[in-house]
Parts: sequence; C-alpha cells; structure tokens
Amino acid sequence: MKTSPPEDDWLDTLLHRDAQAQAHLDDAGFSNRVMEHLPARRNRPAAWVLPLATALGCLLALHSLGGAEYVFNAIAALITEGEFGSRQLSTLVTVAVLYAVALGGAWGER
Repeated sequence: MKTSPPEDDWLDTLLHRDAQAQAHLDDAGFSNRVMEHLPARRNRPAAWVLPLATALGCLLALHSLGGAEYVFNAIAALITEGEFGSRQLSTLVTVAVLYAVALGGAWGER
C-alpha cells in the first residue's frame, strides 16, 4: 500500500471522517448489479512464467550489452573443462545478482 505524503494528511483525515459519517449510500442495488456483471477475475500465470521471462530478459540484456560472449565462455569453460576459478565465480555471481535484481523487481510489480 502506498502512503500519502505528510502534506496530504489533512485530506486523508477529511476523507476518512466523511467516509465514517456516510459509510453507505443507498443505490437501490445498483452496486450489486454492476458487480454481478463484471467479468470474472483472470487467473494469474503459472509460477514458472515470471522466473523464465526474467531469465530470458537477463540473457537478452547480456547479449545487447555485449557481455554475453564473456559469460557464455566462462560457463562453457566451467562445463567442458570442469575448471572453477575466480573468472567463473565472478561470472556466476554477476549473473545471479542480475537475475535476482530483475526477478525482485518483476515480482514487486506483480
């Protein structure tokens, strides 16, 4: 929930007071009829969609920023040579941080 800035406190107070004074306006069932005719809520996408989209976005960002070759070479060296040195560690940490930040931002907007 977003909070209002302190300079809007007077307005919040006024609106809350007004809402308490007139909690419900009689509308002869209009609100209920409108709510009945609203479309059903859409289901959220599967839980795997957001992490997958984030991973694809990270890969596209790496490619467009020119860092993809370095990352792919480091991962290929790790897979093919079984070598795990500071280069591979720094690459994996960088990719993990990029992914975590992107996923956290996307999850916050969800």
